[in-house]
Amino acid sequence: MFLLKTLTILVAIVVIIGAVTLASKKAVHHDGLEIEDLNKRYRMMANAVKQAVMKKEAWKKEAKAEKIRAKGDDRSDTKPIAFVIDFKGDLKASAAASLREEVSTVLEVARPDDKVVVRLENYGGVVHEHGLAASQLSRVRER
Repeated sequence: MFLLKTLTILVAIVVIIGAVTLASKKAVHHDGLEIEDLNKRYRMMANAVKQAVMKKEAWKKEAKAEKIRAKGDDRSDTKPIAFVIDFKGDLKASAAASLREEVSTVLEVARPDDKVVVRLENYGGVVHEHGLAASQLSRVRER
């Protein structure tokens, strides 16, 4: 009987500690930008499809040719870059401040021939905050 009570208390303590740890991990807010090479991502997806549809020998030949092309590919600074900014708005337009920081960062490093793409997902809401977000988009357009 004593062993069962002790075991129950220990399990309860472990569950509480786990819940607190999980809540604290979710509460951690990462300030900063998430940078992802979309070319690499799409290349990997294309390779997965090619591997699925091609014969094994043809796939190996294609993969070897791709590897040789990748080695010879010099990433010169003259090639234009497309920057993609994701904006997920809410009713309070709370993401307008982060959009300002992202636009400022991109405009700081972008060259005149680079492109900026803003993927906008918004459901409406507070007018003055959306005006601030629109002003950030006009900064991109002016540049």
